[in-house]
Amino acid sequence: RREEAIENGREQLARVLGLTTDTLSRWEARRQGPPCTRIGRKTFYRRAAIQEWIRSQEKAHPVRKTRGRS
Repeated sequence: RREEAIENGREQLARVLGLTTDTLSRWEARRQGPPCTRIGRKTFYRRAAIQEWIRSQEKAHPVRKTRGRS
């Protein structure tokens, strides 16, 4: 079977996850979000990569960061 086509652009993924495209851009720069592929100026995400990234987030234990005064 041929690998699933790259189909989810940044705008589409942002809508699905309830995030802004700016957040996805920031995550990409920090290598925090789902793996992506850049073609020219466009960013694409494979469905399988998104699903695996979401699974990895489910397994991670959330760490509460404190802000402000201690």
